[in-house]
Amino acid sequence: TSQQAEWFKRIEQDYSNILAAIDWALAARAGDETWKAGLAILDHLHRYWMLRMHFHQGEQYVTRARLSIEEYGHNHILNENMLKLKADIYSLSGSIAWGSGNHSEACQYHEIAYHLYVQLHEEEGIAIASNNWAANLFKVGNYNAALEKEKESLALYQKLGDAWGEIQQFHNLGV
Repeated sequence: TSQQAEWFKRIEQDYSNILAAIDWALAARAGDETWKAGLAILDHLHRYWMLRMHFHQGEQYVTRARLSIEEYGHNHILNENMLKLKADIYSLSGSIAWGSGNHSEACQYHEIAYHLYVQLHEEEGIAIASNNWAANLFKVGNYNAALEKEKESLALYQKLGDAWGEIQQFHNLGV
């Protein structure tokens, strides 16, 4: 869309500042608002990194974020918001691994994200994670499991009334 193109221009203009903000946030105390804001910014760079093929850079940041949220989880009980953030970071980790061609690793990350979204009863997250997990299961040759996850994702997108997700699933099922 035209808005998407405009936002990509804005990101490119301020890219070094955005990365500096994420670096600053990830250096903050895990769990504080600065840290959470940095993880949210990181999560929103997903499409930019995917479309610009900045997988290596994305991987560096999501690895730091994933390790940080795991460390935080060892010392704290994760509330619903933190579990959602953790699921989002694992989903992003899987997408970056997929983009780098690391499909086995991507399967692992998407499976974790999937189970976190299930725990949260987050149907949109389940649909996305199921689709992403399926795409990687397909790439590693686990076709039956991929088919089951695609069907699950399709049913959820239909339930949610998400036409774009539904179209994506029909495409994936056709493949």
